Amino acid sequence: MQRFGLAGIALSLRHIIGSVNTFLLSPVLLKSFGFELGVGAMFLIEIVLVYIFIRLYDLTKVDWFSVEYIKKVRDKFEIVSESVHPWIKRIAKINENEELVLVVILMIIDPMVLVLYVREGYFKFDGIKSKKVQFFFIVSAFVSKLVLAYVLKGMYLLVLFLLTFI
Repeated sequence: MQRFGLAGIALSLRHIIGSVNTFLLSPVLLKSFGFELGVGAMFLIEIVLVYIFIRLYDLTKVDWFSVEYIKKVRDKFEIVSESVHPWIKRIAKINENEELVLVVILMIIDPMVLVLYVREGYFKFDGIKSKKVQFFFIVSAFVSKLVLAYVLKGMYLLVLFLLTFI
């Protein structure tokens, strides 16, 4: 039970730090350093934060996002009982094309969950040891920050445009 409390605290901390990073720190970095250096700084911060939270995830050995359970259902779908929630069954039964879409969406939205999803096996809590996982770790952190930077830049330009007419 203590591990679940620790996982709850870590998940809350991840949400708070992620929100501060996305909505406060990232715009400041883009404004202060310009687009290219700002994205670079955002990328480095994202690498550090995702690595820290993957380590916490592995230390608590609790499946915060049901990713390990989804992978287990996916790998052993034929022998899973009917008590599995329908949305977990749906995710577990996705085909290759749908999995590609899932990977792209996770790459943009949440690099940590993508890293957990592409790790081999389930309930191993073994970090980012394989080259495949390291590749997804680095690429997803960069892509997510690059997309965020373009979104923030667009929002900034929209606000400037609206302020000129108000």
